[in-house]
Amino acid sequence: MNTIKKIVLTGGPCAGKTTALVKVIEHFSSLGYKVFTIPEVPTMFTQAGMNYLTSNKDFFYVGEKATLLTQLHLEDSFYKMAQTLEQPVLIVCDRGVMDISAYLSPQKWQDIIGEVGYTQTQLRDERYDAILHLVSAADGAEQFYTTSNNAQRLEKADEKGLQIARELDKRVIEAWTGHPHLRVINNHEDFDNKLNRVLKEISNVLGIPQPIEEERKYIVKLTGNVPNSIDSDIVQTYLAGEPNCEIRLRKRRFEEKEVFVHTTKKRISDTEQIETERQISSNLYESLLQQADARIHAFAEARGLHETGLCLLGWAVVDALVPAEAKDAAVWEEIGWKRNYCPVCGRPPVLAVLRKEQQGRARFLVCDGCHTVWPYARVGCVYCGNQDLEKMKVLEPEGEEEMRLDVCEECHTYLKTYQGGKQMDPKAPDGPDASEIIYRHDWATLHLDLLAQEQGLVKRGSVLLAAAPVFDEGEEK
Repeated sequence: MNTIKKIVLTGGPCAGKTTALVKVIEHFSSLGYKVFTIPEVPTMFTQAGMNYLTSNKDFFYVGEKATLLTQLHLEDSFYKMAQTLEQPVLIVCDRGVMDISAYLSPQKWQDIIGEVGYTQTQLRDERYDAILHLVSAADGAEQFYTTSNNAQRLEKADEKGLQIARELDKRVIEAWTGHPHLRVINNHEDFDNKLNRVLKEISNVLGIPQPIEEERKYIVKLTGNVPNSIDSDIVQTYLAGEPNCEIRLRKRRFEEKEVFVHTTKKRISDTEQIETERQISSNLYESLLQQADARIHAFAEARGLHETGLCLLGWAVVDALVPAEAKDAAVWEEIGWKRNYCPVCGRPPVLAVLRKEQQGRARFLVCDGCHTVWPYARVGCVYCGNQDLEKMKVLEPEGEEEMRLDVCEECHTYLKTYQGGKQMDPKAPDGPDASEIIYRHDWATLHLDLLAQEQGLVKRGSVLLAAAPVFDEGEEK
C-alpha cells in the first residue's frame, strides 16, 4: 500500500498560497511523489455565479452547504484515486473545510455540518495530516500586499482593506486552532524563506530528512498574552540514539485529545542540524517509551560517568555472568518466551535469523547485548507490534542472498534478517558458534545499514547506539 498524505495550504488574503502551491508541486514531484492539488472551492463557486455577499439568507445558506459538500467530495474523490497508485501521493488542498467556518456564525456552521453528518472534530482534526497557514502580507509585509492576483478578492490595498485582511487571517487561524499539526508561517523573513518553511513542514509530514538548518536559541521575556494560542499539557521523553542524535517523544494533550509526535534531530555542528518529525500512534508511543531509562542516565550523571560506556559495561557483565545454556534459543522456545525483548537483559533485538523447521521457517531474535537468542512470531514488526502486512515490506538488495531487511512502515524501523542457513551450524541458532556467524554477517553488511538510513529508517537494539542527551525540564529545544 502506498503512502498518502493530505495537507491544507491556507492563509489570509495575499499570503502567497498560489506561489507556494507551484513550489510544492515542483519540489515533491521531483522526489517521486504524485501531487494532487484540490482547487479553492469558494473561488470556483464565485466564478460560477455564487454571491457570498448576498442578502438572501436562504441562498447564502444553501450556497455555503454546497461549498462544503463539494470540498468534501473533491477531497474524497482524489483520495480514492490516490489509493490506486503505487507511488507515494501528496494531496494539497487550497484551503480546507474549516476555512468555510471562518465566514459563518458558529451556529450556522454547526447547523450545516450537522445536516451533512459531521462533527467539528472530524472535520478539523481527523481529515488532514497537517495544516499550513500562510500569514497574509497585510500582517508584517504590507508593502507587498496586493489584490491584483485574485479578481475575486474583495479586500482593497488601503488601510481599511489591510485591517479587514488581518481580521480574516485571524479568523482562519482560529478556525483551525486545535488541529494537532497546525503551523502558522509568518512574514518575519523574506518570501523565499517563507516558501522554504512550507517545504520543510511538508517534508516533516512525509518523513523526509530535512536539509541542514541553522539553529539559534534566545532568552525572551513574555509580556502580555500570547495571541492565537491554546493551553495544552506536553510530556517530552528522550530516547537512546546514535552519537550526536537526539530522539524525542512528545505527548500533547488538549481539549481531551492526545497527539503523539516522534522527532529526530541529527546535529552536525554547534549550530546546524537535520530534523525529521512525524505523528505516531498511541501504541507506537507506548512501545518506544520502553527505550527510555532515566535511572541509568541519573546514575551516570551523579557519578560523572559516560552513559553509553556504562551501558556497554553493564551488558558485558551480563554477557559474562549468564551461563551459555541460558542464552540458548531452545531454552526460551521450551518455556514459550515470544516477547519482543531479550529474556536475559531486556534489550530489543538487533538481528533476526530464519531457520527451517518441520512446519516451515521459524524466526529467532538475537540480542546484541548479552548474545541471547529466542523465538518470535514469524510475521509482524518486532519493535512496535504492527501486524498489518500492508505496512510491512522486505528489502532484498541485489547480490545479497543471506541478509535482508525487514521494514515496518508504521514505526519506520528495520531489522536485519539472516536467511543463509546453509552456512550455519546444524543446530543454529542454538549454539554460540552459530550466533557468531550471524554477527559476522551483520558487520559485513554495513552497506545495508547505510541503504536503510538513506530511506529514513532507524536501527534498534545495537549496543553501539549512544544515549541521547537529556535536557533540563522546561528547556525549549
